[in-house]
Amino acid sequence: MLTPERTRTLVRLIKQNIGNVPARVSRPLQHGLAPFNLLEAVKQGVRIVHTAIPPLANGSSQPSIFNVVSNLRALAISRWST
Repeated sequence: MLTPERTRTLVRLIKQNIGNVPARVSRPLQHGLAPFNLLEAVKQGVRIVHTAIPPLANGSSQPSIFNVVSNLRALAISRWST
């Protein structure tokens, strides 16, 4: 299971090894930690995260775009745009 702590470590390692290639994160919500993993990935410098619109979000899908953006704004991630 991917936890926010493991996401932090994994994203750091990936970013160290991919050079200028943009990293992206896509995590289904099946275990409930996907929104937290996405936030941690953004904190580590990932600028592309996969989300879904509310009728199709959550469950076995991606987290809701509205929840993710709201959380990013609450954390004052200045480079996040909608």
